[in-house]
Amino acid sequence: MIEASQTQPANDRPSYAELFRKLSNEIPLRGSRLFNSGISATLRRLDPETEFSTPALVRALVFAGVPGSDIRSPTQAKAWAAITQALALMAHADLPRGPRIGKVLAELELSDNRLARLLTAQGESLRAQALRTVRIVVAAGKPSTLDDLLELMLVDGLPGQDEWAEAIRLRIVESYERAAHQAEKAAAS
Repeated sequence: MIEASQTQPANDRPSYAELFRKLSNEIPLRGSRLFNSGISATLRRLDPETEFSTPALVRALVFAGVPGSDIRSPTQAKAWAAITQALALMAHADLPRGPRIGKVLAELELSDNRLARLLTAQGESLRAQALRTVRIVVAAGKPSTLDDLLELMLVDGLPGQDEWAEAIRLRIVESYERAAHQAEKAAAS
């Protein structure tokens, strides 16, 4: 049995999904009154592995309410940088939240090989694969809820949270397989 601390963030802090929504609000959609092309470009183009202390990034994280301990931890800061970059890519493409990422990847007919690379990657490789995946979604113009993928990037770096990370991986692949199965059934009828 998985303990509560392994299945969700600590109760004394906002949920990751809530933080992702708040962070999305700090990256206004293209064309909105608050849109700043310079900040948007900085967030879309940053290298999460080396530019995780960029003022525009840290400002967005602080305003979204990301805990200071996450911002000061190099491992978590890199994950938050990749998350912010993913959200900035979606915002720049003016893509709202939509279906879960697994379903969207099935709709895009992402290959099993690419999905396996994403779901078996860890650390820096996971962040790179996740950003490639977001770019595929953006290029296709598909609205998507990235929460599962973003949460995986954060949990992957936490010591002792392997079961939590695996549960997220299973959630993504289950969503993918259910959507793929429904598409096959619809095509057959």
